[in-house]
Parts: sequence; C-alpha cells; structure tokens
Amino acid sequence: MSGTSVSTAIAAGGAALLMSGGFKAEQVRQALLHTALPLPSAGSGRGLIRLTEALAALRPAPPSSPQVSSPTPRKSALLVVEVSEAEAAKKALEGLGFGITLLQASPERRPEAGKVAEYPLVVWVLPPDWSSHWPESQRKMLRSCVEQGGRLMLIASTPNQQPLAESSTFGKGKASFVSGDLGRMGLEQQAQVLQNLIQQLLR
Repeated sequence: MSGTSVSTAIAAGGAALLMSGGFKAEQVRQALLHTALPLPSAGSGRGLIRLTEALAALRPAPPSSPQVSSPTPRKSALLVVEVSEAEAAKKALEGLGFGITLLQASPERRPEAGKVAEYPLVVWVLPPDWSSHWPESQRKMLRSCVEQGGRLMLIASTPNQQPLAESSTFGKGKASFVSGDLGRMGLEQQAQVLQNLIQQLLR
C-alpha cells in the first residue's frame, strides 16, 4: 500500500468527496494542496491530505458584523510544556502574533481547568510516553474546555514514526493531535508546519 497506485486513488476519492459539495475542480485542487501536511520523507509529494481542513478552506467563516471600534486585544495562548524544550511550538505561536504564557508541567503538576479556560488557544507539548501518565479526569477536563469553545493542540514527538496530524470538533471547539518524529524536520520547518496547523485549528 504505497506509491502512486494507492495515493492516486486516495487523492481522487478525497477530491470527489469535496466536489460533491458543489465546489469546482480548481477550488478543490487548491484547497487540497494548501492544507496538505508536509512530510519529510522522500516521495511524499505535497504531503498528507487533510479533508477536514480542505473543507474548512473551501467554506471560510462569514465576515463578522461591524462592531464599535475598540482596541484590539493581543491574541493570547497558553503553552504547556512537559518536555525539556518546545522551541518549535514557541516559534510558531510567536510567528502568528500570539502573546505566550509558558507553563512548565509534569505528571504531578498540571494546570487546572480554570487556568486552561482563561486562554482561547492551548498548545500542550507532551513527552513520548504521555498516554500512560494521563488520568481520565485530565482528558475529561480538556475535552470540557474544548466543548465550551476552546482550541487545543496536543503535540507528542514519537521517535521513528511518520508525522501525523488529526483534528476533531467537540461541541463549540476544536482539538488537534500532532504526533510522529518531528525531530526529522529542522526547527524552521517544524515551526511552519505547526503554524499551518494552528491556523487551521482557529478557523
């Protein structure tokens, strides 16, 4: 299950699904290309197809109604780090103009629901063995924050695995899970990939 024989079928099937919504072929092509997740391996073309993000790109949010002018608050994000460094995530957020609150965490010391709910965007950088240290109460707390309209990105670096990104909608909010051997990419490329994913998450 590799090579153009299978990738052509996947790309054609994805395009057909999007075109069934009434979109033109060129619109669909552009959406698929611009929302693909770049992969570091040779022969991966434009990257991993992400249909949810492509559909979101085809259906941009309607313009908001005019508001009385007021100072625009700086975008804020909570960056929770459970590893020794998270330079790529920090660089991605800064590149998007976010003011960052950095919180060093561990399995014994994690932010509570009240802290997480203060931020419209939470980016959480996890260790490779994170799932064995996350109690069900932690998962439920984060899901509840997302359901109320929050945006959550979990990043777990998994050695020797292809990078993968998945997004899901929960209630009023949205969550993304990014995993794989991100260290295969340079810092700039990691930051660019994360920036693209964060922009998709905020739509």
